[in-house]
Amino acid sequence: MAWTLLAQLRELGQLSRQKIANLVGVAPLNRDSGTVRGHRSIWGDGRRCVRCCTCQRCQESGGIPR
Repeated sequence: MAWTLLAQLRELGQLSRQKIANLVGVAPLNRDSGTVRGHRSIWGDGRRCVRCCTCQRCQESGGIPR
């Protein structure tokens, strides 16, 4: 997994964790317009390779550590 992160996310160490989450495609994005607040959801493709590798590793370990 570390090799995938280093190869696919060259921005690691330069961007904040929020921006990295947005690049990978796991950050909830808002759909606001003026005074109307929309539903926050995860959408878009992001970097599918990194997201799939991370999800697969979490499933193998039994969940996300808290």
